[in-house]
Amino acid sequence: MPPELLGAVLRMMGRQDMHDGLIGSLELDISKAIATGWQPQVTLEEGLRLAVSDQEP
Repeated sequence: MPPELLGAVLRMMGRQDMHDGLIGSLELDISKAIATGWQPQVTLEEGLRLAVSDQEP
């Protein structure tokens, strides 16, 4: 379903609040996790390589 149509349907149903959860960005802000000292186990590049190669880290 095109995002514009889904947004219109959600507005008509009175469920505008669902719009961002369904259509919004999937980007995460990990700055708070990094501020605690957390570090990812693999780099973004390594994670992408692993995702397409079926290998374990």
